[in-house]
Amino acid sequence: MYLTRILREISGCGIPGNEQFDFRPKHSTVLQLAYLVERVSGNFVERRPTDAIFLDVAKATNDGVLYNLTVLNFPSYLVKLISLYLYVWTFKTSV
Repeated sequence: MYLTRILREISGCGIPGNEQFDFRPKHSTVLQLAYLVERVSGNFVERRPTDAIFLDVAKATNDGVLYNLTVLNFPSYLVKLISLYLYVWTFKTSV
């Protein structure tokens, strides 16, 4: 339910772009890697240079995420929910 609302808000802001595959139906990591390999291979065959930037999302700050959501005018209840998820809620699993 919340994911649907978040996706609705994100799509209204024009994010993520078509190149970003996160949290989108029928957009898997494997599909993104296949797209990347296709682009790099095509550029190699055509002798065109290829630039890429890879970001370590594990180092993204929670405050930055919440700030961006606020700047994008996300509904406050969704920002609070995401804030709870990032800072307060804990999860346990046992095997």
